[in-house]
Amino acid sequence: MMARFIYRFDDLCPTMNWRAWDRIERVVDQTDSCIIASIVPYNRDPELILDLPNPRFWERAREWRDKGFVTGLQGYQHLPKTTGASGVPLHGAGEFLGDDYKTRSKTLTWVFRYSLPIRYPQTYG
Repeated sequence: MMARFIYRFDDLCPTMNWRAWDRIERVVDQTDSCIIASIVPYNRDPELILDLPNPRFWERAREWRDKGFVTGLQGYQHLPKTTGASGVPLHGAGEFLGDDYKTRSKTLTWVFRYSLPIRYPQTYG
């Protein structure tokens, strides 16, 4: 029996390094693995601006979802705040730290309305 793996790719956004990603995607497409694609839908982090924005980003994200990738959000703009209470105190910064429910809900409603439906994992085994 061939080994099965779960690969998680973070920081996928319109301005990521598309040349590198296209190579990675060709390789993972040949495997029987679970791919988790963590998307930053409205990137404003200068460290993630590695390429010109891909105008087909959301089309590509839908293709990933349709071929079985587990897609999900990894924040909103990828600009962490350093103040506020964290629900999981593993890091000293987080994008939604200190935001009240109404503010967080408004942001995430926009993301879900204008991006793509999240694909939840199936049982792999």
